Amino acid sequence: MKIAPILIVFFLLLTPLSLAQDLDFYIPTTHVFSDNSAQTEISITLGENFTSPFRIDLFDIKIETLETEATFRDFTCDQKETAYGLYLECDTFLATGNYRSFTIKYDNTRIVKQDGTNYLLEQDFAIPYIAKTSIIKVFLPEGTVVRENQHYLPSHGTSSSDGRRIVVIWRDNDLSANSHISIKIPYEPLPFSIPIEIILVIVALAATVLYLLNKRRKSPLIMPILKTDEKLVLKGVLNHGDGINQKILVRESGYSKAKVSKVLKSLQDRGIVTLERVGRSNKVYINRDIGKKEQNNSGNN
Repeated sequence: MKIAPILIVFFLLLTPLSLAQDLDFYIPTTHVFSDNSAQTEISITLGENFTSPFRIDLFDIKIETLETEATFRDFTCDQKETAYGLYLECDTFLATGNYRSFTIKYDNTRIVKQDGTNYLLEQDFAIPYIAKTSIIKVFLPEGTVVRENQHYLPSHGTSSSDGRRIVVIWRDNDLSANSHISIKIPYEPLPFSIPIEIILVIVALAATVLYLLNKRRKSPLIMPILKTDEKLVLKGVLNHGDGINQKILVRESGYSKAKVSKVLKSLQDRGIVTLERVGRSNKVYINRDIGKKEQNNSGNN
């Protein structure tokens, strides 16, 4: 007759403890790479009244790849290998107040299957406690997209891009204890996809070529209308794109000072070069506005 009241008291004491085991946030993020490897980081925030050790099953991982980190002291995890992956039991007794979060990071070795250019990611998550908010995120490799006419599972996920990679996100609220979520994402390479690094190199090379063409594009166009001596002097100026001293033109052309002065005067009058007085000599520049002034044929030799 005395057993019943004792059992009632026992269950009354047990009930608050069992109700206290919940998670504020359960947020796994998986990054998939081009070599079919992947890395998952689970960010967990315990409920304010969480009192028991934290226990969780992790799938398709190896012990040597596991890393953990917490915002509170004395966070340790005992690990046990199983047929499907790893079982963790973590000491969370010092989690309190604003310091109730920790992360579990590990590599996945068997979650991507490949058939030619078709890929399928399959990953399982076990949520051992009530979870107020769960957000699962998967970043696909650069240069890939969700396979056309096929869908990821669960179907309530959404996809977007971070500018370089496709990310698929599942958001859930108030998940029950011992929930199990299996995700599947069929994906494939973008048609004619080019790595962003190669694109940047191409853009840089194109900019350099355009700059050089812009620097020299006008002067060669007028070469056919120049005399032989004018061509020789102008080539000397072109070989020194940032300007050349007139004395150097005399030396390189083999013409006399008077001859070079006469040729430069002719080129200056037609807007082809610009002369700038520097000391007792001139510095000669290609006129960047050549195309704006109509040139007259001086008669070629």
